[in-house]
Amino acid sequence: MLISNENPKTGWIHQKSFAVLRPAEHWIGQHLRWTTPCQITMARIITSPLVFAIFYWETPIWVKFAVMTPHLLADWFDGILAREFGSSRIELLTSFQNFWEQLNWKGETRLGKLIDPIADKGAWVCVLLPGGWNYLPHEIIVTNLVLAVLLTFSRPVITTFFKGEVAANRFGKFKIGAEVLVISGIGLLPHSGPGAVITNSCLILATLLAGASLFVQI
Repeated sequence: MLISNENPKTGWIHQKSFAVLRPAEHWIGQHLRWTTPCQITMARIITSPLVFAIFYWETPIWVKFAVMTPHLLADWFDGILAREFGSSRIELLTSFQNFWEQLNWKGETRLGKLIDPIADKGAWVCVLLPGGWNYLPHEIIVTNLVLAVLLTFSRPVITTFFKGEVAANRFGKFKIGAEVLVISGIGLLPHSGPGAVITNSCLILATLLAGASLFVQI
């Protein structure tokens, strides 16, 4: 279902950010002028193997905290910069840019739209599989990852073949919040007892929100 921004009934669902966070996002965007959204996203992709390693080899909690905190913040920061410097003329401005020009472009680019979902899903998989496979339900993990793949590829498919713009939706934002809770649970909470119950509950919530986001998107 393709939603136009002019539809007031679904406007709340498809808003890209929360009004209460916009002053903070604007401040962060003004203080990150030295970098670009694509540079931050590329750094997330490059450091994904490190994320996998710290969960695969059961490193101390402080190591996981030290690595994952900037990694998760970077996911927020690249979106802030893309919105802060985004242009309504994105198609015109980036149509003829090469990889390096888009990497250094202060605003939205086609490269950013391509690699941001890869960075998101890469980090999620690099935590969920090595950190949660041994104690979280495999059925929920597999279902979640299948939905993640469908979410990643449905947008370019719809845009390419149906010539429609797929708007972001709030279910996706809430899903990311639930995923952060899962990552925190895997890294900081015990893998048995109440800790496992809390992490599993957050994973179920993230999976349900992923399904809702996919439903609204298509």
